[in-house]
Amino acid sequence: MAIALRGDLASTDIVEVIKRLMEDKASGLLRVIGDSEAKVYFENGVIVYAVSDEAVEGEVVPLLAGWFNGTFSFVPGVEAPGVNVREPTADLFKRLLLEAERWGRLKDAGIYPDARVELAGEISGDVTITPQHWEVLVAISKEDRSCEEITEMLNLSFLDLGEVLMDLTAKGLVKLKGRVAGDDVISQEELDKVKEELTRVVGPIGEVFLEEVLDGFRSGDGFVARKHVPRIMDALSEYIPDKQKRVVFQKNAALILSGGM
Repeated sequence: MAIALRGDLASTDIVEVIKRLMEDKASGLLRVIGDSEAKVYFENGVIVYAVSDEAVEGEVVPLLAGWFNGTFSFVPGVEAPGVNVREPTADLFKRLLLEAERWGRLKDAGIYPDARVELAGEISGDVTITPQHWEVLVAISKEDRSCEEITEMLNLSFLDLGEVLMDLTAKGLVKLKGRVAGDDVISQEELDKVKEELTRVVGPIGEVFLEEVLDGFRSGDGFVARKHVPRIMDALSEYIPDKQKRVVFQKNAALILSGGM
């Protein structure tokens, strides 16, 4: 039986986690929490059931290649609620590897959902661009936008947008700023106050717990977007076994992160 596993996606490759579970012939539940949540059930190393907020069945596993922020945990012995994945696990894993390679190229280029993009120069007659490139350039020219905002505006997948941005960056037409807007970032002062609350409840080890959780949600340049607060609260609460203390911490941390303390 595989041992329980847990970690953050910023420092641990989910591909390696799934590979290990396959090789160990593990049975249980792999839960991955990022901007949304995914659950992947294994039986003797075979993926038999998968579900998430963004995809269904066999599409869940390749989707995980693009989750760079968040946490994962594996609990052995949890039975699957049924079977909804019939594609061979080896084939699923190959598709996961291919998606990971595509995402890896974007990550190396500094292209994240919260990275902001701006025009870098004028288009010369020597530069050839496609209609899709033009759409992206027009979207960027109207105002400073994040990659995530552009995908929603143009109804593009993030992978497709990222590959366009890599091409436009190579042509010297756009540049990435790489930071979420200041109002959307949790301040260091707020994080320090949350640390005080957590250490008050669990002791000095609380500082370690907080850093472990935050590392899973930091953007490329180290900031933590406020949109991750609910997931951060859930993850931190798991470190507080006492129910009464957990409720007190959740109440105080929520006040801090809402500007009430």
